[in-house]
Amino acid sequence: METSASGLVWAWTMAILFKALPFRLLAEDKYNTSTGKVDQTVSVNGNVVSTLSTSSGQGGLGWGTAMECQQANCGTVPTHHWLNTKLTMSAPNPNYKNTLRLNGASGNLVTADGGTTWTVDDITINQYTFT
Repeated sequence: METSASGLVWAWTMAILFKALPFRLLAEDKYNTSTGKVDQTVSVNGNVVSTLSTSSGQGGLGWGTAMECQQANCGTVPTHHWLNTKLTMSAPNPNYKNTLRLNGASGNLVTADGGTTWTVDDITINQYTFT
């Protein structure tokens, strides 16, 4: 685990399932103290397809969903799910669930250990059409 500028150590993993598509995507993000960046690894069906190190983001201060598009016209993204998401903090934060912003999705963060480990069984992100 690494400590972010906010003093939190954090990492998260999630599996994304598009029910209409026959693959599982796994994204793992970790704050890297040696670079001050977030390192992300993305795998499809167990094979790493992308790695990224970026200073973008809040450094574990909050968590939520958003639909983003880097093209002029991204069309419609089907309903999809973030499954078995796990966030791990260096120290308990019993109020971290209050940072969750769903932005048109549904699901919730739960903790069984007072706020060190947070889990989400299923966040459903509704179909979205970019205009």
